[in-house]
Amino acid sequence: PRALRIMDAFVKAVEARAGRVNTKAVDQRETCVEFLGERIPVLLEERVIRTRHVLTEAEHRHSYQAPRWDYAPTGKLRIEMKERTSEPLRKRWADSAKRRLEDVLNDVVLGLVVVADATRARRLQREREERERQEAELRRIEAERQRREELERRQRLERQVESWTKAQQARAFVDEVERRAQAKDKSIEPGTELGNWIAWARRHADRLDPLNPPIPGKSAEE
Repeated sequence: PRALRIMDAFVKAVEARAGRVNTKAVDQRETCVEFLGERIPVLLEERVIRTRHVLTEAEHRHSYQAPRWDYAPTGKLRIEMKERTSEPLRKRWADSAKRRLEDVLNDVVLGLVVVADATRARRLQREREERERQEAELRRIEAERQRREELERRQRLERQVESWTKAQQARAFVDEVERRAQAKDKSIEPGTELGNWIAWARRHADRLDPLNPPIPGKSAEE
């Protein structure tokens, strides 16, 4: 009965300060207090004394396993917050020789607010760090994309230069073949074997040349 009275007073004190008391879920027995948008698990429990169990005569006569320990209630109650904080904040209030738990419920509620504030600050810090991590990751991905794009552009340029060089070399070679053939009075007219080869070689050089056809936006003379 005393524990119920304390819990009733505790709940009213929390609600009077714009807090809420509820459970995590319908099927869970953990009680939580909500302050500043944070849920702080709270436990009201009675201190017990553990003593080694002394076998009774009945237990001596029977072979069943007797308990190893006996637990006796003390009537001493305490409220404890099951919330981890990096700061050394107070999270437990209990009956003492000078004061009973009922007399410090306001201190308990104030302590809950302090813990909730620290928990909120820690959560916001984690969220901020997570946002910064995500932003850094996005910057890394963008930098990698730009690096790959730049590499592809360079490689494409090098391939174009290589193809253009081959096209120039092929045209120069065909021109030299044509010049020597004319010097020896060989026929290079269309339909002849040499004439057909020269036409094919020039078409192949055109296919190699990345500037053929002309770049869009520039005239043929350019």
